[in-house]
Amino acid sequence: MNLPIVYLTIVNLLFLILGYILTIQSLKLYRDNQKIELFNKQTLTSYETSIVRYQVLQIYYRRKWYISMLRQSQFIINNPNDYEIDQRSYIYFVLGEIYFMLNSFTQAINNYKLASKLLPNKIPILERLGATYKAIRDYKLAKLTYLEALKLNPDNMQIEKEINSLKYLN
Repeated sequence: MNLPIVYLTIVNLLFLILGYILTIQSLKLYRDNQKIELFNKQTLTSYETSIVRYQVLQIYYRRKWYISMLRQSQFIINNPNDYEIDQRSYIYFVLGEIYFMLNSFTQAINNYKLASKLLPNKIPILERLGATYKAIRDYKLAKLTYLEALKLNPDNMQIEKEINSLKYLN
């Protein structure tokens, strides 16, 4: 048996598999870049384009492409009349999430408040706002925010747990 030929065949096979994987990744990136080119060449003039922009923004968030997501969200924020209230609220909520992850708590609070202003009485927004107040050790505002969320859903055990945890942090 000729061992070097077997080894070369195995190495060749591994390179083929690697090439296939890289090609698939390249095609995915190319497709995503085509979507980005759409936004660089066109201005927002139609309802369909605004829907596509919003959907791509959601893709950026799910794939954790936060810088691209921030750029697209700025466009949406600057053109609020082209988007529904719940879409704009979602944008502010997601921006709050990103700023929270970056420990930019003031910006996170501002975005959560804007999201809540657009869609008041949304428990997830109030929960995240309360968590942000808790992160900056403003336990009084955290408790008030959690209590506001608890009024909307008195059976929410997670909110009750958060309120109880604040007792030990004061």
